[in-house]
Order: sequence, then C-alpha cells, then structure tokens
Amino acid sequence: MPTDSFAQLQLPRRPFLPEESVRDAFHRLAAEHHPDKNGGESACFAELTNAFETLRNPVTLLKHLIDLENLADASRNSGVPQDLAALFPEVAQVRQQIAAASEKRRAATNSLTRSLATIESANSRRSAEQLAQKLEDLYSASLENLRQIDWTWPAPESRAALPALHARFAFLTKWRDQLRESLLQLQLA
Repeated sequence: MPTDSFAQLQLPRRPFLPEESVRDAFHRLAAEHHPDKNGGESACFAELTNAFETLRNPVTLLKHLIDLENLADASRNSGVPQDLAALFPEVAQVRQQIAAASEKRRAATNSLTRSLATIESANSRRSAEQLAQKLEDLYSASLENLRQIDWTWPAPESRAALPALHARFAFLTKWRDQLRESLLQLQLA
C-alpha cells in the first residue's frame, strides 16, 4: 500500500482539496521539519514535499486516492473519455500546424517567405488559442464535477466515478501542456 499523502499532510482523504489548503498544510509541517531547522529531518521533509506534489494536482491526487481506496481495477479500463475522443485528433492537428508554421518561420530567408510564415503562424496560434480555451472550459467543468463528487464522498457512486474522472483530468492536463509547449515553440521560432 502506498504512503498516505493525506495523512502525511494531516488532511482529510477526499477527492477534492483546495490548493490553498494543501499549500498551507505543507508550509505548516515543512516549517517544523525543514532540514535547516534545529531538529529537522531531510527524510521527513522529502516525504512532505512528495505528499504536497501529489495532492496539489487533481490528476495525481485522484490517482493516489484511487490507489488508497483500492479502486485501481476500475481505473485500468478508463481510456479516453467518449466526449473527449473527438478532441484527440484536433489536438494532434493543431500541434502539427504549429510545428509546420514554426519550421517555415525558421526556414524563411526573404521578406516574402517571412511574411507568409508570419501569417501561417498567426493562423496556427489562433487555432491553438481556440482549442486551448475549449480545453480550459472542459477542465473547469471537470473541476466542478469533482467538487460535486466531493460533496457526496464516500458514497458508492462517488467512488465509482473517480477512475473516469481521473482519466478525464489526465487527458485534459496532457493536452493543455502539449498545446502550451507547442505555442512556446512557435513563439521561439
């Protein structure tokens, strides 16, 4: 059984914890156990830091809770959620557009090709920003769903909903991060 990060930070074992609560608990305990403090322990501080990193993010928090609550068998069957499946090719297409636009900007050698590359970059950026907004809206809706599940925790239906919600957060987070990285590459090109 994994180490209980909730217990380490003296927080309730729930599907939703406000980031401020996790941060405050970590700071309070870290101040007591910091290795630079007289009587502080490096190992204890490292465990607290690991618990903080686990609980501050919905993806890792839900994965940890699923493991602690022995819901892992249900989470293995959670692929791309049905309603998100259509976004998978859209994310890939936008990322390919950005990569192509970045390459054209790098390869542009004269005013005309630079101008055309700038237009293509702007179009790619606009597509990426629209998709990023769609992902942010879905992420916000998922957070609201997580808060609602937290209200009924630990009811059986709440427990049953966690693996699918974890998969949803995992894909949305991954795609958001990929888009941010692609946009950064476009900016640097």
